[in-house]
This record gives sequence, C-alpha cells and structure tokens, in this order.
Amino acid sequence: MKITAEQGKADKIHIIADGEYAFTVDKSHYYSMNLRDGDEISDEHLEEIKEEAVFRRCYMAALSALSRKAYSERELCRKLSAKFPPEAIGAAMEKTKELMLVNDEEYAKSYAEELSRVKGYSEERIVYELVQKGIERETARDAAGLLELDPAEKIIELLNTKFAGRLDDEKGIKQAIAALQRLGYRFSDIKEALRGIE
Repeated sequence: MKITAEQGKADKIHIIADGEYAFTVDKSHYYSMNLRDGDEISDEHLEEIKEEAVFRRCYMAALSALSRKAYSERELCRKLSAKFPPEAIGAAMEKTKELMLVNDEEYAKSYAEELSRVKGYSEERIVYELVQKGIERETARDAAGLLELDPAEKIIELLNTKFAGRLDDEKGIKQAIAALQRLGYRFSDIKEALRGIE
C-alpha cells in the first residue's frame, strides 16, 4: 500500500493510502511515524498508525476538556464518547489517570466542598450529586463526610443569610422550608432550627 501525505488546515496532515483518503494526523505525529511520501506499508501497519492517531486525538480532546474544568472519570468518558471509539477512550483515560489529571477521589472532595460552600447542600444531597457525576457511592460518602457538616448549624446559617428575607410571614417560611428540603435537609432538622431562631 502506497502512502502519500497532503497538507490540511493548520497543523493537520491527511494520510492518503493508494490514492484514497485514510485519516488525518497532526504534524508532530506525522513526523514521528518516520514515513515519507511514496513509502509502501502493509494494511496492518496502516491500521496501527490510524489507531495511534485516533488515540492521540482523543487524548488531546481529554486534555483540552480538563484544561477548562475538572471531570470525574465517567463524565469525561461520556464527553469523549460523542467523538471517539471505546478503545481510544480507554487508552486516553489510562494516560490521564496515570498523570493524575483525572482522580475521582480528589474530584469528589473538591466538588463536595464546592456544593456545600456555594449551594448550601446537605451531606445527603452532596452524596447524591457526586453519584450523579459518576463517583462511587462509598467515595462520595467519604468526601461528604470529610466536611463534617452539622445540619442544624448549616440550616441556621442558611436561614440567617440566604433565606433571611423570607421569614417574616407564614408563606415565606413555607417557601424557605421547601427550599431547604430541596437542598437535602430533613424536615425535623429544619423545624428545630426554625424554633431556635424564633
């Protein structure tokens, strides 16, 4: 099989096999292949090069996504699955985990802290949100437990800040109770906190 290369946009090189487009690689990958225009290679060798090219594109896509925000392993796999095959995703994920760019335990700790600080979520709601992100339930519970959240203290804090303007009448109090329940707090804890404020 005769290989030729055509310059694409930016740093892309199109690989042509026996006159037909085969796949695209970046320049650095092309030069690392030690191929020259007109070289003859086997079908197996061409397939190996193609698989490596797909892996490199998948890995670069993973790095690009991670440069913008943190992801759990499952989230990142889901994002990559729109464009890449499972084999390339698996290899890319192994590399990112090896480099500690994807670490579900660290992600869980960081996201749990953010959910508590920014959203005011209860420990149970934090565990639920982490599991939805693909974190194992035990890892999620460990991360939420590290926050050592006291439900009563957190509810009082929220009532004195986020919901302070709602406590003037019965309707506002009901709205505050409903909002706190959506954040994952138990009704009994909410009622006790409201009694403490009164």
